Amino acid sequence: MERRRSSAPPWFYLPAFVVAALPPISIALLVLAAIGVRQKSRHLITWLFVAFVVGHSLVAHKELRFLFPMAVPFLWLVLAGWDQWRARHPAATAIGIGWRLCIGINGLALAWVCTRPAQQLLPAWRFLYGEGRNRYVVLYAEQRSPYDMDRLKPHFYRSENVEVRVVPSFIALGAGDSLTPRGGDFLLQRHLAPDPALAGYQFERVFRAFPDWLLRFNVADWESRTEIWSIYRITRPP
Repeated sequence: MERRRSSAPPWFYLPAFVVAALPPISIALLVLAAIGVRQKSRHLITWLFVAFVVGHSLVAHKELRFLFPMAVPFLWLVLAGWDQWRARHPAATAIGIGWRLCIGINGLALAWVCTRPAQQLLPAWRFLYGEGRNRYVVLYAEQRSPYDMDRLKPHFYRSENVEVRVVPSFIALGAGDSLTPRGGDFLLQRHLAPDPALAGYQFERVFRAFPDWLLRFNVADWESRTEIWSIYRITRPP
């Protein structure tokens, strides 16, 4: 069976760039680029840049490296924006102070980014690792394990007390001894869906990768194409 590729919301590239380029310099670059787009609005490079970014924002699967061909046009727009801004706002001592402040902030941010894991699954792994510290945990997952990353087998945050039982569908639960959930077991959903329902059981959501407030903004139906990890604890009704 062909695996479903992960996707991201249309606004993915904006916050991804801000984080990757390190604020506040990344924010300043975006502001200058926006000024440059306005200043060079009739230039062919500007139209190509805007079309490229908008087009890739509408594609479901997104990675920041996909925008690498626009690195030089982006810097060109930044320089155009800087020239326009400097013409209207003569350089002052405040600019030098602000620049040194940015360098200090980015030094701290760089130290944080260098120690920050890039794997999106890590929060779910961390949750399961914490649950498996003091007890044996059974996790039911559809089609494949959350620890299955094609040819990679992650061991970080992989607890020996967490057993993953892969089922073709949650409908199969209860069909045999190994597929009969017990109170305290967990169930993993990869995509946003209604809370699971299984006769004789209740489910309590204990983890979700995205906050509830963000899921209220389903622009271009990005939620249906995105892996939104949810973990439920299985409980028996009172």
